[in-house]
Amino acid sequence: MAGNGCPAILDLSDRLCVIVGGGRGAEVKARTLSRSGARVRVVAEEVSEAILELNTELVKRKYKPGDAKDAFIVFSLTGDRETDELVKSEARDNGALVGGEDITFPACAEGENIKAFVSTGYPKLSAKMMSDILKYDEACGALCEFRKKVNSCDAAREKRDRLLMAAVTDEALCTAMDEPERYMKYLSLLESEICDEK
Repeated sequence: MAGNGCPAILDLSDRLCVIVGGGRGAEVKARTLSRSGARVRVVAEEVSEAILELNTELVKRKYKPGDAKDAFIVFSLTGDRETDELVKSEARDNGALVGGEDITFPACAEGENIKAFVSTGYPKLSAKMMSDILKYDEACGALCEFRKKVNSCDAAREKRDRLLMAAVTDEALCTAMDEPERYMKYLSLLESEICDEK
């Protein structure tokens, strides 16, 4: 993340977010905002097929003043400098956040057990890191269950902490990636070491 940005998770439920432009960048933003429960309005003469498939309000024409009124976030992705500056200026005048300047969306890795955000300033590196993170998804689910069981055992905190740490050593996590079944057995052994104590 560039500068002094503050990472945060925003509740966009039913908030109006406006995207001006209909290309690939607009498509990515529209998908992200839609998944977050935002009301998405896309203003563009032409939009991609993927945008047409999303649950968005489409305004199929050039941007006009007032199109972003009452928006919480406004993204201007037209590629036309003059239009983009006009949209951003109006957004700020109306108290909206300007996408890409006031707020940026990091890349998101989302599996069954993991939701992680990556911001590097280099999209291809972020995509690679997301792919690597998702390799831990199955192990993460197993670890959450393991942690619950270990913490419910009647044992000294020091011993519980030691076992919880043993489950996430570099060696253990390499096993989780390369030999998932062996890793599950390893977690079971760690669990029995503490929970079977009398």
